[in-house]
Amino acid sequence: MPSTPYLSFVATTRNDDHGGNLAHRMQVFVEALLGQCDHHDLDAELVLVEWNPPPDRTPLAQALTWPRSRRCTVRIVQVPAKLHARFDHAETIPLHQMIAKNVGIRRARGAFVAATNVDVVFSDDLVDALGNALTSDRFYRADRHDTAAEVPVGVDLAAQLAYCRTHVLRVHRRDSSHDRRTGAVSRIYRDPRRLRAAAALAPLSFLPVVGRRIAGARRSLHFFEACGHLHTNGCGDFTLMARGHWHALRGYWEFQGFPIHVDGLLCYAARFSGLTEHTFPDPACIYHVEHGHGSGYVAYASGDKWQRLDAIGVPRLTPEDYRSMVLDMRAGRRPLVANDQDWGLGGVDLPEWVPASR
Repeated sequence: MPSTPYLSFVATTRNDDHGGNLAHRMQVFVEALLGQCDHHDLDAELVLVEWNPPPDRTPLAQALTWPRSRRCTVRIVQVPAKLHARFDHAETIPLHQMIAKNVGIRRARGAFVAATNVDVVFSDDLVDALGNALTSDRFYRADRHDTAAEVPVGVDLAAQLAYCRTHVLRVHRRDSSHDRRTGAVSRIYRDPRRLRAAAALAPLSFLPVVGRRIAGARRSLHFFEACGHLHTNGCGDFTLMARGHWHALRGYWEFQGFPIHVDGLLCYAARFSGLTEHTFPDPACIYHVEHGHGSGYVAYASGDKWQRLDAIGVPRLTPEDYRSMVLDMRAGRRPLVANDQDWGLGGVDLPEWVPASR
């Protein structure tokens, strides 16, 4: 394998069973990713940031079974508890996800860097596309398909992929999320043509309900016309661009609260910096392994997650905050680069391991 890989995959985790059965989901991720790199002859590395490891749990290097790989090296970078304690809300947020990803992005060696998560599986079509002519003038996105939790481990790659394809629960596309079991649709963006039609009803704005709808349509139309509709639905699970662009933007905004919408801000910063968004078409996608009850998409969609965060005083961006920040970036009222030069704990020497295959 070359000393400088073509592609670095960066993810973060800790062995704390977040979302239920996390060890299983992490094992699926490791087996599938290393298997895909070998299958597609993709020269890669996995940079796994172990943030604030629990003192009563086995470290990741020993907690998981690490398959042998001809094409993908694995590096575990550890951020110890004493560093985590420096951040706001250290007691209530045990893992600052986007700051941790910045740690890995900053230390990645690949020509391109894909920020992802430890509970995903890449489709065959997506990995095949990743190995074919990525360009530095783009940033890359893909749809996310949520799959049932019982993805098998210790089996061949084809069996894991077959399970993911045949057990899809939801599909998250640019404009909306679709639940295949219930038929429910959660819309992210409305069709601009309908927004323009709604805004044209201004003479009826004196009617309370109509007035609120018109005002909402105007805000959405203004955002679309100023900023466009990027594919930010599930972008925290997969965003890829050249390593130089990650460094130029200094990674994700290192907001020391719950990082909802921080991944979307990064996509818009990339777009406003001159990059073109490229979304891989189906069937190139990522499969996201379902969390347990009380976490993941279900908790977000129901509002339970936000109620719990509010109860313990953890700050987050509201959708209104997010849209306002994107508009400010577009207008030049907010810089595209949100962090200082020490982003990703750049001034700190961190311990690093290469786990033993077995």
